[in-house]
Amino acid sequence: MGIPLVLGGIMYVATKDQTGNYTSSTTIFTAITSNVSIENIGGNRVDQFAAAIAYNNLMSIIESKRVTEETGLRLLARHLQYTNPQFDIISQKSFKNLHDIVPEEVKDLVVPGNEERTYQNFMQYLRSDKENFLYNLLNLEHPHYSRAALSKISTYRQRNSDLLKISYESDDAGVCYQTLNILLEVFIRVNASMKQDQTYAAVSFFEKQLEDASEDLRLEEERLLQFNTRNEIINYYEQTKFIAGQQEKIDFRVQEIAMDLEASKAVVEALETETKNRFNINLRNKSILDLREELIDVNSRLVELEIEGSSDERLGFLKQRQLLEAKLEERVDSLYIFERNSEGIEIERLLNDWLKNVIEFESAKARLNSMEIKQVEFMKTYRRFAPMGAILKRIERKINVNERAYLNILHHLGLARLKLQNVEMMSDMKILDSPTLPIEPNPTKGLLLTVAVIIAAGIFTCLAIFVLELLDQRIRNGTKLRKLTNLESATAFAKEFTPNKRKYDFELLRYRSTRFMVDHITLNVPPRQVGQPSFIMLLSHWNQEGKSYMRQQLMNQLAKGGHFCFSIVYDEKDVATEGYPYIVLNTNDLDEFDSFKDYLKVYHPLLSNQGGYAFVEAPPVCNGLSNPVLMRNCDLRYLLFDATRTWSEADNTYLRKVSSLKEGGLFTILNKAQPQDMSDFMGEIPKQRNSFQKFLKYRLLKKYI
Repeated sequence: MGIPLVLGGIMYVATKDQTGNYTSSTTIFTAITSNVSIENIGGNRVDQFAAAIAYNNLMSIIESKRVTEETGLRLLARHLQYTNPQFDIISQKSFKNLHDIVPEEVKDLVVPGNEERTYQNFMQYLRSDKENFLYNLLNLEHPHYSRAALSKISTYRQRNSDLLKISYESDDAGVCYQTLNILLEVFIRVNASMKQDQTYAAVSFFEKQLEDASEDLRLEEERLLQFNTRNEIINYYEQTKFIAGQQEKIDFRVQEIAMDLEASKAVVEALETETKNRFNINLRNKSILDLREELIDVNSRLVELEIEGSSDERLGFLKQRQLLEAKLEERVDSLYIFERNSEGIEIERLLNDWLKNVIEFESAKARLNSMEIKQVEFMKTYRRFAPMGAILKRIERKINVNERAYLNILHHLGLARLKLQNVEMMSDMKILDSPTLPIEPNPTKGLLLTVAVIIAAGIFTCLAIFVLELLDQRIRNGTKLRKLTNLESATAFAKEFTPNKRKYDFELLRYRSTRFMVDHITLNVPPRQVGQPSFIMLLSHWNQEGKSYMRQQLMNQLAKGGHFCFSIVYDEKDVATEGYPYIVLNTNDLDEFDSFKDYLKVYHPLLSNQGGYAFVEAPPVCNGLSNPVLMRNCDLRYLLFDATRTWSEADNTYLRKVSSLKEGGLFTILNKAQPQDMSDFMGEIPKQRNSFQKFLKYRLLKKYI
């Protein structure tokens, strides 16, 4: 009990003159979960996990280096604006301490009446190097301006509401009040800036992407315009549809004209052959062929004009064709006139048919020739338009891709601008409860600390005792001795030289221990014939375990009861002053005997017939078993252990040796034990008590517990 009380007294003396700190707080409405946003006018479904993250972010921003550093510098700039202390700004003590530590080069940075300019000067000075005054002020342990002091600002969410409470404790009321005011300004601005900067970056990104997409779309559309202009395309798909239709018509017309031409040619050739064979008229003379050639040329020209669509020039060629047809008819008629015979009617019919078919043949030939020319020219147009489709498709596909990209970026730009507007609205947090200037200091915790120190010291002391007990490897008490040896313990003897010697009645303890030992001997010694002694052997693993002391105490007690006792020792100095008969053994004479009884009959016949008890004090086992045969033939054997000694592995080895002597009775005795460790042998240990202790023990504990 002494250590906790001493430490508690020291703590009380150290804290009795301690003054309390001042605390101020403020409450902010964050609108994280309950505010209606532009993005969702109907209200958002509350995500508790996301809300928890948002509040953790706010609290982390308050505790961040940027916010605490700016708060500390702005607080310093505000304090240095004043030439005299004011209670709501800074106390006289803090003001004096501040001016004592601030160097002149920092004071020169102060701009009177301009706190913002002073702060900017401080920031520039702070960043100049890492060893200046302001850097040390922020990073060391100053109670008002350092990050360590400002990190003690407490921030927490009030239950599940949108309210964030911030409190701060300082030894100066004005400093506490001003710190919270500056912290609110810095925190709200930094939080809004961080959110808006992120959204501004997104808006700027999409605006740049939209500009690039618009330029790409314009270039592709310009490319399409130039392609259509260069290739004289108005509507490619309608034009190609028209060309394909015209191509089909031309092919069909060519086939139709070619068939008419072949039919006319066959008829003309048949008529010419028949006319020549039957009437010997040659329709292929030079004049007729010349007219036919001219007719072919005129028909060809008419076909070309028909294609080109020139009506005026075409009328002239029509008249010319009529004249040529008339001349050809006159020439054929002349042949009929000059070559008339008795079959004139038949010749006339053949010549008219021939003339008609020649005109049709020559007309079809001219049309076929013109249509083939037109087909060739049309195929050139067809071949020119054919590859344009793939090129135009690529251009249109690229325009379509760019257009979709443009519209997609435009959509995301709209969302980003909407998000920016929403962030600007939601970043405007409202101060619900402004900081208040604390008037009274908080109660000191001196008494609480004193009680806490006493309790902690008591717990620590008990824990230390428990650990020491746990780590204690000494034999100490009979319970532990029984576990270590697995042997029954006869008794325990107290160590009389203890720190609490005056509290215990050692005479009574010694008497009880000796009586327990005597009772144990008389109850466990085997019966003997009259006149024969009982042999009791005292053993120990090591020297100085107390065998001689034990033997003397037992002999004294037995002698008082009228029993004859003598000693058998291996060293005469162990019994020289006891006053009891004794025998000093000669180890060389023991080898021929099987028991101490036989040895006494030969060397000490008088003692062998006296009866009583013979106490044999054997050498320590660490020196070896002197004569196992004699030791085994003793009536009782007691193995002594020093309670203050630490049990070792060697003790296990020696115990295995001694265990071979277990026949006939092997017991243990605990010597030099602390009185409080003897309760497992004697129950309650008698000791001196004052009147209060007696009342507490006998009137309260025994009566009610």
